[in-house]
Amino acid sequence: MRFLGMPKRGFFFSLDAFFALILFGLFLSLIYTSFFSAPRIEQPFYFSEDVLDVLSNVRISELDLSQYPGITNQIATGIISNPDKTVFEILVEFNNKNPKDVANTKILLDELLNGIMPVQYGLGVEFGGISVYNKDPTKEVTNVIARQRLVLG
Repeated sequence: MRFLGMPKRGFFFSLDAFFALILFGLFLSLIYTSFFSAPRIEQPFYFSEDVLDVLSNVRISELDLSQYPGITNQIATGIISNPDKTVFEILVEFNNKNPKDVANTKILLDELLNGIMPVQYGLGVEFGGISVYNKDPTKEVTNVIARQRLVLG
C-alpha cells in the first residue's frame, strides 16, 4: 500500500526527522531560556543608591509631617530631639541610646519607605552587623544588593 505515491519507509523516516527537529527546537529553547533568564541587577542597584541618598540627605524638618503621624508623635514625645538631623543621624541616635530597642527605628523607616519602596523590594538596616530593621522578613530573597554608608553621630 502506498501513501500519496510514497513507500511506507519514506513516510516513517520523514516523520522521525520531523520529531527530531521538534525535539531539537525544544532543547534549544530550553537552553536559551535558562541561560538568559538571570534577573538584571542594575535597576535595584540604582534604586538602593537613591534610597540611601534620601536617608542620608533628607532632614526630618524637611518632611511634610502631616503625612507621617508616627514621626510627628516621635517629635512630640521627644524621641526625636532634633528634627534638623538627617534620617540616618536619627537612626544612629536611636541605636546609640538603646541598640536592642528597634521599635522607634521601625516606625521611622516604615513611614518613610511606605510610599517609595515598591512591593517587590525588601530593605534591611544593620548597625555593626546587628539587624535593626527588616521591611519584609517573610519575603524570599532572590538577589541581595549590599550597600553601606558611614554615618557619624
